[in-house]
Amino acid sequence: MATIVSFVNTKGGVGKSFLSVHLAVWLFDKGQRVALIDADDQQTSARWLLGVADHAVEVIALKAVSEDRRSDELRRLINDLSGKTDFVIVDTKGNAGLSTSAAVIKSDVACVPLQASAADLWPIENALSTIRLSQEARAGLPKSYLILNQTSDSDVVARQVRSQAEQFGVPIAQTNVKRLHAYRNAPGLRIVATRLLDRKGRDAAARLDDLFQEIIGAELSHSGRMAHG
Repeated sequence: MATIVSFVNTKGGVGKSFLSVHLAVWLFDKGQRVALIDADDQQTSARWLLGVADHAVEVIALKAVSEDRRSDELRRLINDLSGKTDFVIVDTKGNAGLSTSAAVIKSDVACVPLQASAADLWPIENALSTIRLSQEARAGLPKSYLILNQTSDSDVVARQVRSQAEQFGVPIAQTNVKRLHAYRNAPGLRIVATRLLDRKGRDAAARLDDLFQEIIGAELSHSGRMAHG
C-alpha cells in the first residue's frame, strides 16, 4: 500500500505546490514509484511537473468541477493509486473544501506549510481541525507537521512563529525552507532544486533533503525500494 502525503493550508501562496513537486521528484530519484495528484484549481503542480525532464512520476489533475465531485474523484484516485505506487503526493487547493478534507482523511502524513508571519498562523486552524478529527478517528493518523517556508535560520519573526505555533499541538519541522534564488527560479526553469549540482545548488538541494528525511524518512525506509540506476 502506498504512503499518502498531502500538503494542506487554506491560505494560498505558502509553498504547497513547491513542496509537492520537489517531494515527488525527490522520491522518484530515490527509486520510488510516485504519483502526484493536483487537487488545486490552478494546477500549478501538474503544469510544473509535466515540464520537468527525466522522471516517471504519474501526474494527475482533478477534472471534476463541483467540490463534492472533486472530493469523490480524489478519494477514488487515491484508492486506485495506492495499490500501484509507493507514494501518492496530494497538492490541495488554497481554501477550505471537501477535497482538502478528503486529502487529509486519506493521508498518512499531512504537512501544513506556512510563511514566517503571525498572519499565516491564523488560517491554519481550519486545516489543523481536520487533521485532529482524522487523528481521533484513525488512531493518530495522519502524522502532521508544520513547515516554515521562505525564511532564514536567523529570522527573529520565524523564531517567534515557532514559539506561537506550539499552541496548536502539531510538531514543527526542524528544517525550514530558506528564501533562496534556487527555489524561486525553479518553476520558471522547469527544474527541481533537489537535482542541482553547483555549489549553491547543492546547499539548496541538501536543505530539502533534510526536510524530506525529517517528515517521511521512516516511511521511505519501510518502502525498501532502491534508487534508480
